[in-house]
Amino acid sequence: MKRFKIQYSLLLFLLIGITCFCPKGQAQNFSTVFLKKYPDKNFSVVTVGRPMIESLKNNEKDPDLASFLNSLTFIGVISASENGTDYCDSAMEMLASYELLMSINTQEKEDTEKIRIVAKNISNNIAQEVVMLVCSQEKLTLVNLTGKIATNKLSNLSSYIQKSISNKKN
Repeated sequence: MKRFKIQYSLLLFLLIGITCFCPKGQAQNFSTVFLKKYPDKNFSVVTVGRPMIESLKNNEKDPDLASFLNSLTFIGVISASENGTDYCDSAMEMLASYELLMSINTQEKEDTEKIRIVAKNISNNIAQEVVMLVCSQEKLTLVNLTGKIATNKLSNLSSYIQKSISNKKN
C-alpha cells in the first residue's frame, strides 16, 4: 500500500507542479461531470490540456512515456482530504457504466484503501477515457485521462513510475 501511495503522490506532485488550462470545447469527461455534481465542495483540482501534454511529450527522453503522452488529450486530477468514503461511494456509482480494468483492496490497521481503474469506450484495446480512483476513509484521489489510450500501455506507465521512484531513492 505504501508503494501505491508513493506512486500516486509522485503523480500528483508532477501534475500540481504544472500550471495549464483545459482547452475550450473539451468533451465532458468524468472529472468534469464529478465536479459538476459537487460544485461547492473544497477539492484540489489539476487539469492538463493538450498544449501542456505536447510540451511534456517533447521534453520526455523515454520513448515509451513520450508515446503514451502523445495519445492523451486531457489529464485531470481531483483530490479531497475529507469525507473520502462519501465521495468514493458516489464516484463508484457514477463509474458503474465503465469497464473495470483493475481493482485493488488493501487493509492496513484501521484504514482500508480501494483502488479502481476503469475505462470507457474500449475498442481494439484502445480506450477513449481511463479513470483511476483511489479511496480511503478520509481521502479521495481521482485521475482522469482522455485520448486514444492503449490499455496495454497502462502497465508500462506504472512500471515507469516505479522506476522513477526507485531512481530517486538511490
